Amino acid sequence: MDIIIGKKKLILFSMVLLVVLLQENFIYMTKLNTSFLLSITGLLIFLFKFGDIVKKPYTFKFLIISLMIVEFYGIMIGCIYYSQSFYEGIYGTHYIFMYGWYFAFVDAMRSNVNKKYAFYVKEILVFIGTFITVLLMIQGILYSKIVFLDLTYSMRNGLRIMGSYILSQVLTFIYVDIIYKFSFQKLIIAFLMTYYVIVYNQSRGTIMIFVICIVLIIMKRIISEKNILKITTMFLVILVGVILIIQTGFIQKIIQNIFFEVNENTGNVGVRLDAIKYYWDILLDHWLLGIGILGDKFELKELIYGTTQYYYYMEDIGTLAFLFKTGIVGLIWIILFYKKLFSIYLKNKRIYVGFLILFFIIKNLVGITYINSFDNKYGLIYFIIMLAICEMPYFKKINEVRNED
Repeated sequence: MDIIIGKKKLILFSMVLLVVLLQENFIYMTKLNTSFLLSITGLLIFLFKFGDIVKKPYTFKFLIISLMIVEFYGIMIGCIYYSQSFYEGIYGTHYIFMYGWYFAFVDAMRSNVNKKYAFYVKEILVFIGTFITVLLMIQGILYSKIVFLDLTYSMRNGLRIMGSYILSQVLTFIYVDIIYKFSFQKLIIAFLMTYYVIVYNQSRGTIMIFVICIVLIIMKRIISEKNILKITTMFLVILVGVILIIQTGFIQKIIQNIFFEVNENTGNVGVRLDAIKYYWDILLDHWLLGIGILGDKFELKELIYGTTQYYYYMEDIGTLAFLFKTGIVGLIWIILFYKKLFSIYLKNKRIYVGFLILFFIIKNLVGITYINSFDNKYGLIYFIIMLAICEMPYFKKINEVRNED
């Protein structure tokens, strides 16, 4: 794992470390909303770089600025429908200003295209994510004796630990790394993180989504691979993996639990489906404009969003929450967003970046009721870093000066 520090790398390492410390509450030392500082610094970066943002080419510039406009639109709908103040609305969506960090990371990474700074940033995240995984697992083992991390704990089929947001993005990087170019080191890290997600985080949806993504991406790799030996080896790896999964009964247990919760309308799945129906019924009266974005400080938010009566949360229903809040305007933005990603995927000449984008697209489409990468304050900064890594002008320049992978 290349984390050797030079002058430029030291700047990037400091940037990544800073955003992780803020997003992960100084690595779980407090429950204070330290990620709010990411929004403030992101806004300052956006204002400071506004001249460059207007003049320079940034692949996702239009989408980011238009997303901010859509968010402001949603706030205004909330003000019109429910008499929420603009301050209450803007406070509830302050995380949108984190996108200012995208421009900072892009400028930092593309200043010297030959040194693959984008991949260096990815390796820093993997390194930090590995450290956090080990830390969380130690806490899980020692929970009955000592609690040294300020996280949310509950008992559901054993100890459940909630509150870490970096692992989902790091797992995406690692799985794509392994599919792209096998690494025993990355395989160990993937095993540790997956074990933590299964045993301690107990996020069934995350595991199922990643399994589907991995199978589809490997199938794509097999289809595009011309080397017969590699095709045979990859096929055998998939076959052995499927047999092992079947033998453990893990996937069957997850599927059985999900179907049981759907049929009995119980558990997390049942509540999520009820929440979707509840918001859909409201949206039918406001399908064009959406039901509006309500801030946490608005006193009627929990009543309108069904939290008070039914314990429904917008954050629990993935990308659908964005559609419910912004209506047809939000739907148009999502279509443009995925159109842009598909365009980059088709035009991109770098195999790794292609796999990364494809993995992300599949993950988000499969998990549309579970994952909201672009409009969720929990882990948003990691999605922003991924966009910077996939920055098109950066990779266009690389393709001009070096051979393809």
